[in-house]
Amino acid sequence: AGHWSVEVRELYGGAVGRTFFRVDGSRDETAAAPPKPSPRGTPGFVEVPELWNFRRGFRKRGEEENWHLPDTDLAAWQRISTHAFWDDAVGLFEGNGWYAIDIVIPPAAGKNVKLAFGAVDENYTLWINGDYIADNLDKGTSMWDKSAAVNITGRYRQGASNHLVVRVRNTRGAGGIWKPSAVAFTHLC
Repeated sequence: AGHWSVEVRELYGGAVGRTFFRVDGSRDETAAAPPKPSPRGTPGFVEVPELWNFRRGFRKRGEEENWHLPDTDLAAWQRISTHAFWDDAVGLFEGNGWYAIDIVIPPAAGKNVKLAFGAVDENYTLWINGDYIADNLDKGTSMWDKSAAVNITGRYRQGASNHLVVRVRNTRGAGGIWKPSAVAFTHLC
């Protein structure tokens, strides 16, 4: 006998709950209530996959070869986690690292849609389907451990595959997309 405890944390929304399970897998209803669903008007989330294609962008190679375009050949890229600094996968380096992934973003009629990064060390530039969306290059090195959300409403193909590319600029220490990302949906006011 015994109990297992599982903490459930809503990604970026801050809601935390705890539920308990017996070792045999059945739920212990007397131990704690599960977390409450998000109230109407708060974000819904679709988690972005952890593994993205990655390539170092020495000098201006990525820009010169248009790595932000959907037809970029990803054969020379490697898959790395976006839940840890790129140093864990490719070693310490300073400069530009390029991330690319193809994901389906669900239809979201009547909602604001944001791509939320848990943290990007240090700066990012985002393209979707080859189109420039946004960057935070003006923030300097201050954003390395902070979340960032980019409004992508109307800037992607709803319910279809979308090619996301993020160029990360790192000028010192560890770098990369290093906390989970999600697509967040909120009701229009």
